[in-house]
Amino acid sequence: MLVKLYENTDLSQNFETDWFPIDYSSRKPRLKARSLNVVWENVEGNLKGQLEIFTSPDRKTKTVGTNLTISSNTNIQDTSVLLFCVSVPYVKFRFHSNGTTSGKIRVFIEIQQ
Repeated sequence: MLVKLYENTDLSQNFETDWFPIDYSSRKPRLKARSLNVVWENVEGNLKGQLEIFTSPDRKTKTVGTNLTISSNTNIQDTSVLLFCVSVPYVKFRFHSNGTTSGKIRVFIEIQQ
């Protein structure tokens, strides 16, 4: 099941999110976050935007999970999927526009039993 975790409709500005809890293991039935799916579209301007994805066990320490370059107008036909190899309690996103003038980005989380 895909659940929208985050959406931003203004990629002309840099942004950083708060931490999102993604540990569903205590739920009944037991659920697990399997992947993050990142989709962007209608991106214009200098196509060099950078999306950093951070993970954390406690919202205090952070590790860079990955960096995605927003180098095309859309990736709707080739969505970026990041698989979780280990359980990650929290994620957050930071975007650097680097000259991007518009666009929309959405992040979904895939949850499975």
